[in-house]
Amino acid sequence: MHPKIPSIRDILSTLVACPSVNPGDLNTWEEPYGEATMAECLKEILLPWADSVQIIEVLPGRPNLIATFKGDPNGPKRVLEAHLDTVDVTGMQIPPFDPAFTAGRIYGRGSADTKGPMTAMLAALLRAKSTNQPLNGDWFFIATCDEELGGRGAQHLIKSGFRCDGIIVAEPTELALIDVHKGVERYRVTVTGKAAHSAYPELGANAIAALSECLVQLNALSKDTATQFGGCDAIGPLTTSVGTIQGGDQVNRVPQTASAEIDFRIPPNLPPTTIAEMLESASQLVRTSSPAIMIEWTQTQHYPPLSAQRDSPFIKNIETLARKHLKFDHFSQVRYATNAGFFASAGIPCLVFGPGSIAEAHTANESIDLDSIEQATDFLEKVITEPLL
Repeated sequence: MHPKIPSIRDILSTLVACPSVNPGDLNTWEEPYGEATMAECLKEILLPWADSVQIIEVLPGRPNLIATFKGDPNGPKRVLEAHLDTVDVTGMQIPPFDPAFTAGRIYGRGSADTKGPMTAMLAALLRAKSTNQPLNGDWFFIATCDEELGGRGAQHLIKSGFRCDGIIVAEPTELALIDVHKGVERYRVTVTGKAAHSAYPELGANAIAALSECLVQLNALSKDTATQFGGCDAIGPLTTSVGTIQGGDQVNRVPQTASAEIDFRIPPNLPPTTIAEMLESASQLVRTSSPAIMIEWTQTQHYPPLSAQRDSPFIKNIETLARKHLKFDHFSQVRYATNAGFFASAGIPCLVFGPGSIAEAHTANESIDLDSIEQATDFLEKVITEPLL
């Protein structure tokens, strides 16, 4: 006998009230950081329903969760995947972990990205199991750590050898089915010059000035590359964004060091060596005019892009069900990256789907419409239970 199925409101309230802020590069942390408590919360929800629930440590105190729901032994093995972590709460204008309900919406950190879409997956699995009818194959619910700042949970899953016949990745897509998205490459560029008294700047080599010149050259190269590799119509070409800059130590000294963190958004058709080649070219141009300058760069994060896999039986089946049960007439493409890129790179067909809007993600008043979660739940339950086409 299964317990009573919790409502969508109850599930999402529980998840939002469980802080799971990505700790990034912190060596030690305490609540609200880390995903371990969130994994335990999910385990408690899933244990009465799943055939097995595993919590697997990826990094110290940062696990993945894998729940197995056995179905038709002759059917495929497929996955509903959502990430455990959220972005930080700095600057939020509402209590981040005290879920509030107003006009059919729930407010709190992670409500849209991605605990609302995760709730739809959980509710669909629980409803399907409650009917005591066999699922149309084995289904796994997988919750991964570190999606927001590196995707190490998804990478660990693939490196462990896990494979299946298809994955739906939870993100707030406004109930659209996403089959193409950009990838991300992030780099830290470090410039080393020579310190000197600011009254005699010619005796030094200004690291901040050199970094500024390098970024100007890089921006120009990025625009040229974007013209050459235009990307898909909906997601556009390569884009470059400088996210952080640091340099110098006091105003009356020529700065010896400076650094910047740069975010490159990569269309699927961009050759994989392009960004490194751009960084080398920009650095060479700066070093030519300033021989005393040294420039180094390190890739800090990489998310592969997602390309369409429409010949896959998994994708074809989801498309047919979407035409039947959703307001669907075409697949969509987005500019952000997801864990789907990691899975697709390992040969697993992937789609991105969920309730809510990406415009709400990471915001000061993050929220999601409960009715959209209900719609997503209804569709996912059909995906889990209806006969394969």
